[in-house]
Amino acid sequence: MNDQESRSGALTAPSAVRRCVEAMAEYAGPVDPAQVAARLGRPVESIVKLDANENPYGPSPLVAEALSQFQTYQTYPDAEQLAGRALLAEYVGLPAEHLMLGNGADEMIDLIMRTFLDAGDEVMDFPPSFGMYGFNAQLQDARVVVVERNERFD
Repeated sequence: MNDQESRSGALTAPSAVRRCVEAMAEYAGPVDPAQVAARLGRPVESIVKLDANENPYGPSPLVAEALSQFQTYQTYPDAEQLAGRALLAEYVGLPAEHLMLGNGADEMIDLIMRTFLDAGDEVMDFPPSFGMYGFNAQLQDARVVVVERNERFD
């Protein structure tokens, strides 16, 4: 019996995990603004957190008002997002079938990479950027090419 087999002879979870996933470095999430402030010797209030694809300023008053009027948060929306895609299509002047809506950037990045990347494809990453680009590329066994930028982000 080797370390990949259980007593019953069945494969254990580690042996079923794709090699490219096992070889991945642990995902490092966004850095806490207090840590950045301490490292730079600045007040935490001067740090604008942009590394988690979040809006640090919150929604506009119009969005907050619109959300306060919504009463059906407990039900699933239309799986094909027909109404949302129709409105967006009209706004941007594209056919609705050319548009796709998702549950945030993480899901869209994941779906795009699963759709278009093959093992060994190259993906360029320009840090500091959203960590899910490199993370999802590695999940698809793509090679992440990190392009460093200077202090001016050139």
